[in-house]
Amino acid sequence: MTEPTSLQLPAELYHRLLAHLRSTLPREGCGLIAFDANGAVELFPGTNTEASETRYNMDLAEVVAAFNEIDRHDWRLGAIYHSHPQSPARPSATDLSFAFYPDALMVIVSFAVEPPDLRAFRIDEGITEVPVVVVED
Repeated sequence: MTEPTSLQLPAELYHRLLAHLRSTLPREGCGLIAFDANGAVELFPGTNTEASETRYNMDLAEVVAAFNEIDRHDWRLGAIYHSHPQSPARPSATDLSFAFYPDALMVIVSFAVEPPDLRAFRIDEGITEVPVVVVED
């Protein structure tokens, strides 16, 4: 699989993602982003079962439902997203210890600043930031 050189995020998905994560504050929010051959196509907002301000774990039933929908459309898991309510949009040691999907980007949104800071990272042998481009409809 070719590693993405940027995250092309349609504006509609970008706004839905921010609205979902804002609704979870002051706790971390999380979810999945499905990709097709051209990039991000669908958002799967999740429930953080940790109910924590510093950790997240997406509800397993929601993960299974999202993967079923991703498979049904012949998409792939392109990114896993979560928020940092009070810290920068950089992978924490905890984030890195739970980065189990090296083919999926790690998207982090920091609400410590306004407007929120959205960043994407490829986590494999190291941490590589990938530019995010919000594509207007």
